[in-house]
Amino acid sequence: MWAEYGGAQEIASQQLDFVPATHYFYSKETGPLLVQKRINIDPHRQPTAQDLANITKRATEKGYTPLDLRAGNAIYDIDGKLWVVDIDMWTFPKDVLRQGTVLRRERHAAAHADEAEVKFDPAQPRDEGGRWTTTGAGDYGQGTAPSEAGIAGAEKAEVMFNEGLAKDWRGASAQQAADIKDDIVKKISDDSDMSYDDTNNFIHQWAESSNDDDLRSLAIQRDTAAEFRVELSGFTNDRISEMNVEREEFEVKMRKRARRQFRSELESGAMTESQFQAIASEWIADTLSDVHPRLLPLTEPKAQRQILRAMYDNTQARLRDAGLKAGDTIRLYRGTRLPDKVAADWKLGDVVSVVGNALESWSLSKEVADKFARGSFAQPDVRGIIFEMDIPVEAIIGSARTGFGCLTEGEFVVLGIPGDAQVELNF
Repeated sequence: MWAEYGGAQEIASQQLDFVPATHYFYSKETGPLLVQKRINIDPHRQPTAQDLANITKRATEKGYTPLDLRAGNAIYDIDGKLWVVDIDMWTFPKDVLRQGTVLRRERHAAAHADEAEVKFDPAQPRDEGGRWTTTGAGDYGQGTAPSEAGIAGAEKAEVMFNEGLAKDWRGASAQQAADIKDDIVKKISDDSDMSYDDTNNFIHQWAESSNDDDLRSLAIQRDTAAEFRVELSGFTNDRISEMNVEREEFEVKMRKRARRQFRSELESGAMTESQFQAIASEWIADTLSDVHPRLLPLTEPKAQRQILRAMYDNTQARLRDAGLKAGDTIRLYRGTRLPDKVAADWKLGDVVSVVGNALESWSLSKEVADKFARGSFAQPDVRGIIFEMDIPVEAIIGSARTGFGCLTEGEFVVLGIPGDAQVELNF
């Protein structure tokens, strides 16, 4: 049921041409905001309390206040009038879809209009591929088996991690960690000329996943490999290819669905093929973003590389301030799980050659590494391993005090360099 906001007019649903519902909250200053899509559901099912909570959360995150959410109503702006929709129906007219697409595109363009200009110094050195660099492309040293030099570096890193904390980083509160991360995001946002929100989402993504089945994380690995000229693992390459295939298959399916939806307009000539393709592409992009965000990178490679480079430069500056110079190393630990066929013959104290992914997490703490080596559940033919390695400061792109990383895990994030690591745990 549709009703004019503040009035009693009703429009029977059979008089309108409906497509799957998209819900709006309304702001008097900026107009309607897309906050929730319902795809592939029964259009007559009763919305649950969780559905309404999700809509409210999405609107709140975007800074919008609903004019009305009584009994599960959502608000639409149609031809300059406000309409309340009973979302039991989960449907809305096609012209609202088109209107919403235009508004979202205009808002996005306005929000990012000044982000094209990069705030790096044009005179800053670059490699032959045009990448900003301060160290020479791909020159990050190699990890070495434990030595006294790595211990001295770790002691300086501990001081950096404990800066401003009453206790050491292991006992930091959630609020302290959040405040530190906020300062990091502001610094990297300013240095990379990216928005605070884009930078925050980018750094937060590392905490969600560093790889796995999520292109938001996989693309960070990919763009790191491109920006810093380090190797991307075969596993990550394969996962990116698989995710791209999954997204392409979804896009084909959705385009077919859109063609069925607009069949009458196309057959009558009311809509040209180019108009259809434009509308379908916008709808598919919005659906992917809302329903399957894991199939998309967070943002464009250029933007991600700007953030990565700014993070690296910030990290290197902080390490220098902590007394660590080029050529120094830091003793770090990494807990992981490897197949028996790889690690079954390794013994405690063995030194083995390792090559990391483009980005990998290491820790100042052997105890933290042990947690990751043991994992949350047992797996057949897989064993827990702790690597101990002295890592050159030039290979460190981030830390919990400078970019990616969890404070209470003493986390450093390292570029994928080759090295010799000592086996500290094998079970």
